[in-house]
Amino acid sequence: MIYTSKGYKRFTANYFDGRSANIKNVSIKSVLEDNQHMIQINLPDRETIILWPVKMIRASKDLSSPSFLICYLKDDLPARLFIRDQAVINMITEACPLLYKAEISKKLIKKTILGILLSIFTLVSVFTFFLPVSASFFANIISPKTEEALGLVTHDQVKKLFSSAAAPLELCIAPEGRQAMDRLVERVASDIQLPYELKISVLDDRNAPQYNAFALPGGYIILFHSIIDISERPEEIAAILAHELGHVVHRDTVKGALQSSSAMIILTLLAGDFSGAGIVNLTAGQLVSSSYSRQAELQADEFARNLLQSVDLPVSALAVFFRRMRDDFGQEQDIYAHLSTHPLFGERIEETMENMPIQTGIRPVLSDVEWDEFRNICDVTAVLSRL
Repeated sequence: MIYTSKGYKRFTANYFDGRSANIKNVSIKSVLEDNQHMIQINLPDRETIILWPVKMIRASKDLSSPSFLICYLKDDLPARLFIRDQAVINMITEACPLLYKAEISKKLIKKTILGILLSIFTLVSVFTFFLPVSASFFANIISPKTEEALGLVTHDQVKKLFSSAAAPLELCIAPEGRQAMDRLVERVASDIQLPYELKISVLDDRNAPQYNAFALPGGYIILFHSIIDISERPEEIAAILAHELGHVVHRDTVKGALQSSSAMIILTLLAGDFSGAGIVNLTAGQLVSSSYSRQAELQADEFARNLLQSVDLPVSALAVFFRRMRDDFGQEQDIYAHLSTHPLFGERIEETMENMPIQTGIRPVLSDVEWDEFRNICDVTAVLSRL
């Protein structure tokens, strides 16, 4: 800052125009031009005057410090004012109301938008491509004991999830009914090789019929009593069991659990640690409500056809059961919607009937007496946390 012979203050600074390498010593002052406040920059030739509107002046934060200030004109980015005099810094700060306003450049906006789009693309790619592929890989890594533990936790949750009362659904354990079911299971699954014991349970849903059956991880298969009650022959239950065995053998429930889980829960499953809260969040609802893929359902259908044929049971039994359900209840009813965990029933029913082999020597899976005992399996029930 210099006092002139006329007595007014003239502020000094260094000016860089951004086009040449020269840095010029200039004088600056605050002026009012056309009713607009300006910072007037007088170049050394005493003829060139540059006017910067105070509302357009910004401080270069990255290069400024308390001991000096570097500022620029918003619309003239190459030009710079370098100010070291504290009195001049104070004058500029007072004169320029938007000096330290953060500016968002168009380039930064484009980068931000590009980053958001890239993140969305990455997430879509992960959920569309990576998780389905990696689920099969991780399913083969998870130990049988871990899978059994997950199945047990889920089995206990299912009894609560589908209960219409405060108490969980009860297990059906009538001795004669259990014996009849064991004979049916032995006929269908005697040659199935699994790394764990097959565990079939019947849940008493007579107060709120579910008309469903599904597999859980670790060799667990649940039959609701209502699906037994609606069946006309034990061969239909055998066919349903064969289909669910296909999901067990192919570990479809584990793959579905992995696909619907976070990375933390996947690591929990791989480590076999069920003590954390994360695994609790992997609820029975997620496992039951997550539909199998078309490929998984077709594989289970094919598995059931081959299995039923190998044990001299009618391949058509599953298609007959679902066709009757569709005819009796209608495709739009709740019963059919609930069975939407097995998609494309209509198409698959026709495909099963068309590909049905000619079978001879079919032997009943249960006698009429055994079938009646099986249907009455819920005459004795119990609330058990373990099978």
